[in-house]
Amino acid sequence: MDIRCATEHAQLLERFSNPLPPARLIDLLRQVGVTREMVKKATGAKSTEVVANWAAGRTAPRSQHLERLDRLRVVVSYLLQTDALEGEDSVIAMWLNSYPACSPFLDERGVPVMTPLQALREGKIREVVDAAQFWINVRQDPEPRETDSGKWTPA
Repeated sequence: MDIRCATEHAQLLERFSNPLPPARLIDLLRQVGVTREMVKKATGAKSTEVVANWAAGRTAPRSQHLERLDRLRVVVSYLLQTDALEGEDSVIAMWLNSYPACSPFLDERGVPVMTPLQALREGKIREVVDAAQFWINVRQDPEPRETDSGKWTPA
């Protein structure tokens, strides 16, 4: 990665590290590829127009939406802290909207049924961070290894 990308990545991380006004946060989320539709999914907002109003500062999110928006900030900040994603900030949005093949995103048959955005809306921030760590580990070492318990995990 070149110095310019590393500097931009570090600046993004610093901006995400602390709570922000909703309009500023939505703008920063856009910089890593998170769309208004994705913010709507994560917060449970009624429409992308509602999110657009938050982004423009015309209206403020209700407390439950503000809490969910901050959860999204925390997860994006966590992902930006990893060396595995330096220079690839746009993959964060892709992952948030994916169906991870790890618990708690699987049903009883092992079929992915929930995205990290949906899990954040439901308050499952710890589970989303755990799934993010699993994803980061896979990106760093895509060869899975069998653990003592018989489960396959990235190294």
